Amino acid sequence: MRHPLPNDQWVDLLDIDRITNRQRKNLLRAAGKDAGLDAYDQVDVYAAALITGWSLDLPLPTRSNTPGTDDAPSPLDDLDVKTADAIYKVCLEFVQNLTPAEPSPDPASPTSPSTD
Repeated sequence: MRHPLPNDQWVDLLDIDRITNRQRKNLLRAAGKDAGLDAYDQVDVYAAALITGWSLDLPLPTRSNTPGTDDAPSPLDDLDVKTADAIYKVCLEFVQNLTPAEPSPDPASPTSPSTD
């Protein structure tokens, strides 16, 4: 799915309506494995998993050129701040939409939910 970026650029992410549960689990597991990364580096990990193409004159981010893998610099490091922030925003929104919602209590349940 194509998302606009500043300066008439664009980024394509996986189609969220076609992502499999296996892909979702792998993405969320990768995020958990890299829990020691700072927020920017964590989004670089998401970007490597989600970005399928872009109009930028840089290599696409991959697992081999993102933080946590021999401290290799991410292609996102060479972008201007506005473009990088736009990519971070669409990647974070994607991941938030992938995260399962908390189960809600069943109002027809004969007992109230436990608070323990």
